[in-house]
This record gives sequence, structure tokens and C-alpha cells, in this order.
Amino acid sequence: MRDDNSSKDAKRTEDLIQRLINNDSDAVEQFFVEYEPAVSRYIVHTVPDITEEDLADVVQETFIGALRSLKDYRGDSSLTTWVLRIAHYKAVDALRRRQVKNFFCLLMLSNGTPMFCAGDEFLNTQGGNNNPYNQDNETTWLDWALLEKNRDIFQFFQRMIAFRKTHPAIAPGRYWREAVRWYGATGPVDFESRCLAYCLRGASDLYVMINAFWEPMRFQIQQPGAWNCVVDTSRADFAARAVEGWNYEVAPRSVVVLERAG
Repeated sequence: MRDDNSSKDAKRTEDLIQRLINNDSDAVEQFFVEYEPAVSRYIVHTVPDITEEDLADVVQETFIGALRSLKDYRGDSSLTTWVLRIAHYKAVDALRRRQVKNFFCLLMLSNGTPMFCAGDEFLNTQGGNNNPYNQDNETTWLDWALLEKNRDIFQFFQRMIAFRKTHPAIAPGRYWREAVRWYGATGPVDFESRCLAYCLRGASDLYVMINAFWEPMRFQIQQPGAWNCVVDTSRADFAARAVEGWNYEVAPRSVVVLERAG
């Protein structure tokens, strides 16, 4: 009986794949309905701190990638395993992209002269080689095709560079000293936590909240006044939003920048 069921399942999967290759819209809906729960669970298991917005994006990217690659499916593993392997790569990539935004955001908020490598703005890679000084090959060449593929990262770099230029208090040419006050998430700095906040005074005060933890953290804004959220690395947009109240929930592994309103 088990062999009969396995044979029927294999035939059903084979039929589904063929219909998907033939662009059958009903098959696409069936594919999503049957496999989406497993894909979502696997992504959350792989990246437990993924936001709902990112989860929806990764699920979508997984199914787009699977549909584009179906002709390459050889049946060496079950279709479920094959789809989850795609989901794994997409989930890890989403986490990497978030971290790139975090690192560059902090770089642009740092005093001194910021430096980054050409190609960082569109996720160019040297394949793990951090010192290819003597190589003139694909290790050091820029892959300009990545610019279009990762245009959202490129635009984030542009916006953060522009933000730094319009806020001279970030890099005044001297130490911040009395211009900065350091905080923890809800009180003084907690050196055992993975959270840090600071207020940098200038022509337009900034309040920066850094959550390096893998769970969301509720920060207390420890400076009076009205604030606008101008950067949130967990979000795709740069739209400024008024902050209501004295608390702000910072998504896992994210940086938030507030600017004093008015």
C-alpha cells in the first residue's frame, strides 16, 4: 500500500511540474497553496528574526525562483526538498542584505572619514578574498550586472551618503565629546545587552537606536521633544514618519534614526 501511495504521489508531482512548465495558472495556484506553509515555516526556522515584510518578500522570491528553475529539476530529491533549498538561499540572502544596510548605515553615522570598497554599493564580492592586491581577474573586477539586480541596496547607499552630507554634526572635524549622550534601550547603557542608543546634538538633533539582537526590542526615547523616523533599515522605504509617544519598537538586527521634528 505504501509503494502504491508513493507511486501516486510521484505521478501527481510529475503532473504538477509539467503543468507548471506549461504555464498553467491553476497549477501555479496549487503549487503555492500546497508548498507555501512549509516554505514559510522553513524561512522562519532559518532566520527566526525575519520581519513579516521580509518574510512575504522571501516567500515570493522563493516561488519565483522555483518557477524559473523548474526545467532544471531532475528529481534527485523530493520537490519539497528542492523548493526548501531555494528558500534557504533566499532567506540567507535577505539577512545578508539587512546586515549590509546596517553596516553602511552605521558607517555613514560615524565620525571621521568613512571608507568602503568600490562595488559595495551593489553587493559586489571578491569571493572571500580580503587582500587580492596582485590579482587582475574576476576576483577584483566589478560585476556591473549586480547594479541592476541590487538597485535597492545602491539606492540605500545613495540616501545614506546624502543624509550624512546634510547633517554636518555627524562629522564635525573633531570629537563629539559633549555633543553626544549615550543610552541603553530603556535606561543607561547596558554593556551586557545587544542594544545601544545615542543622541547627537547639532543643527538638527539625531536619536539613533541600534538593535543587534535577534528579537524586536522596544526602545524608550530618552530625549524630550517630537521626533520623526527618517531611517529604519528594516523597511524598504525612506519616507519620514512622525513618532508617536516615547517608545519605538526596533526590529531585530536593525538600526533606526530619528530626527528632531521642527
